[in-house]
Amino acid sequence: MIVVTLEGAVALWRQILKIIDIGYPICHLFAMPHTAAHTDTEATYAAIEVPAGVTYAPIQLTQPPANWTFSSIGSGYQAQYLNLQWVFTGAVTVYGYWISDGTNTFSLWAETFAGQFTYGAGGGVFNLLLTPWLASWPDVNSIPCSAP
Repeated sequence: MIVVTLEGAVALWRQILKIIDIGYPICHLFAMPHTAAHTDTEATYAAIEVPAGVTYAPIQLTQPPANWTFSSIGSGYQAQYLNLQWVFTGAVTVYGYWISDGTNTFSLWAETFAGQFTYGAGGGVFNLLLTPWLASWPDVNSIPCSAP
């Protein structure tokens, strides 16, 4: 289940009201057991991020429509980001992901996986398909609201 953090909710509303620009969000992975919570912050997740020693780096989401698909649903659109992929070169366990703003200042939302993904010393390929989001017509480039 996706959990919007309190700091993320404020940042998203400030983006919607055009008070700030959160830039293109960044997807990170966390490597410690943690249940996503509304009170989490960017510092919470940064402390448990997958280490760079396994050739990990967060992935910045690009502007629509480069890596997005949009499907008409009722009076809006469902936005789906295409597959994200990391190729690990060492042992790591992935417990979930979080999305930060484009400058890694705010955690926006996070999801803890139902089970962890464990890779041995030889590493492996980890694929992530983000949960679909809803975007209201007419501005499908706006910050999305979570699908139920």
